Amino acid sequence: MSISPTPEQSMLPRDPVDLSLKDRHGSCRAIGDIINRGKRRRLKALVRRNSVHRDALQGFFRSFDPQSRGQLLKAAERYDNLTKSKGKRNGALGYTGLKVLKALLEFIDYKSGRLEPSYLALCKKACLCVSAVAAALKRLVMHGFLELQRRYEETGNAHGGPSVRQITNAYRISLPALAAKTLRS
Repeated sequence: MSISPTPEQSMLPRDPVDLSLKDRHGSCRAIGDIINRGKRRRLKALVRRNSVHRDALQGFFRSFDPQSRGQLLKAAERYDNLTKSKGKRNGALGYTGLKVLKALLEFIDYKSGRLEPSYLALCKKACLCVSAVAAALKRLVMHGFLELQRRYEETGNAHGGPSVRQITNAYRISLPALAAKTLRS
C-alpha cells in the first residue's frame, strides 16, 4: 500500500535546501553559501592567465640599438598623428602612450634587451597614475609597439601559503610595419 503525498508535500522541491541562517557550529552563514547549497566556491587564481615561469623567457628579449631610440619615438609620434581624428586631442597611442613608451626606453638594458619594470616604477618615471599606465600599455600592445609577457615565480613556501606569485611583466619593444612606413615618407 503506497501513501500518496498531500498537495502541500508535492509542491516542495525534491532536493530540499537548508535555508537556515546558522551553520552546524552556530555561526552565521553567508547568503552565497545558502544560494549555492554549500557547493565549494572556486578559489581565486594566484597568477594571471597565460603567465610563464620567469626562467622560461629564453629568446624573448632582443638587444636594442640605442641609436634607434630616436627613430622609434619619431615613428610613434607620427603614427599617433596619423591615427588622430579631426577635432580630437589624441591619436591611437595617446599622450600617455607616448609618455609610457619614453619611460620604457629609459628602463631598457640595450645590450640584452631586458625590460621588466614594475607598474609603480613606470608611474614614477612617466608621472602618471597606475590606471593611465595600464591603459597606455594596453594601447601600445594593441598597436604593435610593445609585446608583453606575464611572469610568475615560486615562493618557496613549503608549509602552507601560496607556492607561486605574480612578478613584473617582461616587455619587448618593436616597431610595427605601419609606423616604420611613416619614417620613409
